[in-house]
Amino acid sequence: YVSEAHCGAKHHTVSEANTKCINGCLKGGADPVLVKGDTVLTFDADSKEKAKTFAGQQVSIDGAVDGNVVKINSIQKAGD
Repeated sequence: YVSEAHCGAKHHTVSEANTKCINGCLKGGADPVLVKGDTVLTFDADSKEKAKTFAGQQVSIDGAVDGNVVKINSIQKAGD
């Protein structure tokens, strides 16, 4: 689930209210994050813009994780 660093795991389910809050925080300068269960992972510099496109959505990512940093090769809405 793509959220943002300010609220992090507070937003972990798809809803209009969550998406509105996430997009507002992203516009305010917060970085996108990946929420997986209780874990919040950050995106590397090259992946942040890709992740922002999917703010507030469950996603499937092809990429790599190094510690708590995700590098996106490709990203799509989960279930697509």
